[in-house]
Amino acid sequence: MKKILIILGFLFSFVYAQEDLVKKGVEAYSKGDYLTALKYFQKTCDLKDGEGCSNLGFMYAFGLKVNKNYFKAMELFKKACDLKNGDGCSRLGVMYQEGIGIKKDLSKALEFYKKACDLNHGFGCCNLGIMYADGTGVKKDISKALEFFEKSCDLNDDLGCYYLGAMYEDGIDVKKDISKALEFYKKSCDLSGEDEACQSYIRLKK
Repeated sequence: MKKILIILGFLFSFVYAQEDLVKKGVEAYSKGDYLTALKYFQKTCDLKDGEGCSNLGFMYAFGLKVNKNYFKAMELFKKACDLKNGDGCSRLGVMYQEGIGIKKDLSKALEFYKKACDLNHGFGCCNLGIMYADGTGVKKDISKALEFFEKSCDLNDDLGCYYLGAMYEDGIDVKKDISKALEFYKKSCDLSGEDEACQSYIRLKK
């Protein structure tokens, strides 16, 4: 199966929330005004908004107008996850899987990806699918991997769709099905515009 580093979602995914203060924080962040964003996310997190806590953790993880502090980031991701925010759970899972600021713990990564997926967070479902597909920290189970990739794709996570396309194209552990591969590559391309998914679709379409 083709690999895409799961860390990319952690690095570049930024959560958009409906709450006005969080939205203002995201707007400030997108303009590069990290100090204003930090203030909004801190305020919303204090008000027990899970998405605000997750975004605040993001800023601590990368030292944006604060000293980089992985321990603080993990605390905030954990708070977000406890508040039933799927993004916080997924980010916590990434930190445990990659050993970022903490000892690597695949069982913990699996736990938090599962919680994220149960909260209908597509990226969490995708990472769970990867762990089952590769047998990372868990017994390899392709049927479970497909189940989680399908849920991820249904939740409009482009990576989940991409991995489904790759599995059906290669026919590794599943029956090869080019029509399904095309379907999922196209959806991944439409969702993200990522070159690899789009090129895979174009290549198979010829």
